[in-house]
Amino acid sequence: MWSIQVVLDRLARGESKSAVARSTGVARKTIGRIEKRAYEAGWTPDPNVPVGEELAGRVALMASPARHRGVGVSEEVLLPFKGQVMEWLATRPEDQRRKGLSLVKVRMLLARQGVDVPYSSLHRFAVQHCGFGGSHRVTVRMPPFQPGEVAEIDFGVLGFVPTNDGKKRRLSALIILLPFSGHQYVFTTFTQSVDDVILGLEAAWRAFDGVPKRVVIDNMKAAVVKADRFEPQFNRAFERYARHRGFIIDAARPGDPQGKPRVERGVHYLRENFYRGETWLGRDHVQDHVETWTLHVAGKRVHGTTGKQPIVVFESEERAALQPLKGPTYDPPVWSVHTVHPDHHIQVAKAFYSLPTRFIGKRVEVESTRSMIRIYHDNVCIRTCNRAREGQYDTLTEHYPAAQQGYAMRHVDHLQHQADEIGPHASLFTRHLFNLSSVPWSRIRQAQALLHLASTYGPERLERACKRANHYDAINVQQVKTILQNALDQVDPHDDTHNDTARPALPPTSNTSHAANSNPPQANPPQSNPARFARPAHAFRHDTKDHE
Repeated sequence: MWSIQVVLDRLARGESKSAVARSTGVARKTIGRIEKRAYEAGWTPDPNVPVGEELAGRVALMASPARHRGVGVSEEVLLPFKGQVMEWLATRPEDQRRKGLSLVKVRMLLARQGVDVPYSSLHRFAVQHCGFGGSHRVTVRMPPFQPGEVAEIDFGVLGFVPTNDGKKRRLSALIILLPFSGHQYVFTTFTQSVDDVILGLEAAWRAFDGVPKRVVIDNMKAAVVKADRFEPQFNRAFERYARHRGFIIDAARPGDPQGKPRVERGVHYLRENFYRGETWLGRDHVQDHVETWTLHVAGKRVHGTTGKQPIVVFESEERAALQPLKGPTYDPPVWSVHTVHPDHHIQVAKAFYSLPTRFIGKRVEVESTRSMIRIYHDNVCIRTCNRAREGQYDTLTEHYPAAQQGYAMRHVDHLQHQADEIGPHASLFTRHLFNLSSVPWSRIRQAQALLHLASTYGPERLERACKRANHYDAINVQQVKTILQNALDQVDPHDDTHNDTARPALPPTSNTSHAANSNPPQANPPQSNPARFARPAHAFRHDTKDHE
């Protein structure tokens, strides 16, 4: 308002707008707007009468009514779009899990709706009214930790050390820090897998002789599958380990080192105070020295926060507050996904494990430890077994279809049992069939073919056919089939005599009895009994008329 009075007084004295602009620093366009609003408010230029505050106030209100009411011009234009801007920026409470648009994009979207404001005005509006950004961060002091309450862990890279093959590899350190006492344990490793995390924690719990109630981690890939501020997803193996040891996993917010500030500082302290400037021979050399350094250097220094020696506070106050370490050393599992092959097996670490037929072609998850194998399908454990050696098959007979179990496992007992159920002659034939070879299971296919004849001709006819084959000592499945095809099973072999004719032999076969196979041919064979035919004598007569 004071500048409006000065401008109007100078204009009343006859000064040009350019001269007033040079002397006051007000733009010529603004001076012209002030003059116009003053005339509209009833101003009469008089060099001898200074402009009063009342007139200057009316001019200010007419020139910038929004700012005069406590808001700027751009601010007044943006106020009706406040809700929309907050939604775009994702600054509402319900939008905390959603990433908002950039302020540049919001300005473009507003311009499409006819709201064109400077970026600086939009930024000022977003900060003042929409909860966007802000240059000042408000923090509060958290209450101190209790003894044995929490441990913070983090990986830090130390440097390169030689390996057994003469090369150099990058060595990392897993630091497990107890914030209450400041005492720590360091586990060195070349990789940062979940196995390394579990092995490092196991070594730390043994060194501490206890386990804290909560473990704070960052979003390391070995432990966290999906980072999230509210509901992170943990690695299954690490989550099982936490349940086994009885501590709660507390993941820090993604990209927020302040979630575990003490161990973050510990990485720098370890690297600068212990590792750098030394000559190392390998990983084991580093591990041996870092354990000594932890106890006698880092543990006996005066801590900058507590003003006490960490090892003294740990021994006197924190060790007894830790949860007891129970059970054997944890065997970290390895998870993998496999497809069940048509032979009912999956291959895990070059060993094979069988599953029931209904899982063929399906994908299963396998949890492997050093001693056990657990197989899951749709989060249900379908098999648990001891771990097999490389190249070994762990097969359960009941996983095969019932009709193939015997053949697959080379068992002849079930086939013999099926033949026993048909009748004594089929049972005897099958027993002779298996006895033809010193390896009975090599006759399984013939036995299956024999039993299959029961489904074609019926068990009664097969029993009679086996009786005839046993009578003539023709232990051959093809001969049994021929008997059935020619309906010779309908003829009792004891009735094959006609007019005292001798019993004829069946057509020659490739398989004969043990006695026949075991005796070599003789030069002068002994006289045999008169031949007998398998058919009655009248079957060979061709005199149809006499026969009729």
